[in-house]
Amino acid sequence: IMNKIAVCVLIVNKINCNFLSVSLKNDHTDFNLPGGKVELGETLMNAAIREVKEEGYLPEAVVNFLALLGWNPGTDKEIYSMDELLSDFDITRIQKGSAVFNKEKLNWVNKEHLRKLSPDQKIALVKRYTQIDTDRLQRALETIFERIETISELEQAFNEGDFSYLEADIQYDRDILLWKKEPSKEITANCLEMVLPLVESFSDFPTSQEAKDAIWNLAEKEGRGEILWPLRVALSGKDKSPDPFDLIEILGKDVSLHRIQKAIVLLRNE
Repeated sequence: IMNKIAVCVLIVNKINCNFLSVSLKNDHTDFNLPGGKVELGETLMNAAIREVKEEGYLPEAVVNFLALLGWNPGTDKEIYSMDELLSDFDITRIQKGSAVFNKEKLNWVNKEHLRKLSPDQKIALVKRYTQIDTDRLQRALETIFERIETISELEQAFNEGDFSYLEADIQYDRDILLWKKEPSKEITANCLEMVLPLVESFSDFPTSQEAKDAIWNLAEKEGRGEILWPLRVALSGKDKSPDPFDLIEILGKDVSLHRIQKAIVLLRNE
């Protein structure tokens, strides 16, 4: 029991304080990993800590995950802050068996802790990897963090351009504006023109639901794919992105109008 508690403390210290080494004085604890039961001595623990840091796990999430490896709180609750762990911990509920490491569970715990960060903390994380306008990032936080499990995934997503639609300008091949069932550039441009007056009627920053309420009937009438596909691509410059209603909320009325108009010109220029 004490070895497992010590490992938790050492890992927290290593992540938060970036200690270069630690001595366990021949102490160890056992963990059941995918390859079988292993002895977690100094060398393996240091390697595990390096991987945890490199992959971008929050210290609070690691502690939360490790605590539940050997302790059963007796409830369905799985996400704990440090203060809650200190308050709820009961040594009589320590499990005697070897703990089983599940990386998918660690990723889920970390994602939940990321989602619980304050908006300012999330902005600070995202700002490590982009210079995008803070106000726009603020509106995009939910969209960004709903798909991110670790900080390294956040970095990778920005490096690979997954959130390039948040930039001031976007570039794309006009052919991706064409819905697979409607290859005509003229008809696609006409569909986008039908959307323009609806977007013009919006407030400066409508909600996603307000945008959907205004556009959905047109999509039902003319065809969801014919309306929503080119609208989403015009707003994001990508064939894989959030839905157009979320994009309108994030980008706002003026930017959305500009991008739709740009797409119409692109479609009509031979």
